Amino acid sequence: MESEANSLPKAGVDFTFWMVARLTVHLKLTWGIQLSTSTIRRTLHGLQYVWRRPRLYAPGDDPEKAERLQEIAATLRTL
Repeated sequence: MESEANSLPKAGVDFTFWMVARLTVHLKLTWGIQLSTSTIRRTLHGLQYVWRRPRLYAPGDDPEKAERLQEIAATLRTL
């Protein structure tokens, strides 16, 4: 099954990080729906959507980390 993020470019949407202002414009251009940003925020909050800043995540206990770092180092030595 294709993830929603991967299907966005096929739908003509070239971003995966949505801001309320961007969503407002998208709704207007795509479906002709004019909503205020506060209405969108209130609706999303009512649907229990959470807006958070995107953050990088790296798990701390990767058992293959040392092996992969050695492979990267070996590859860099051949360049």
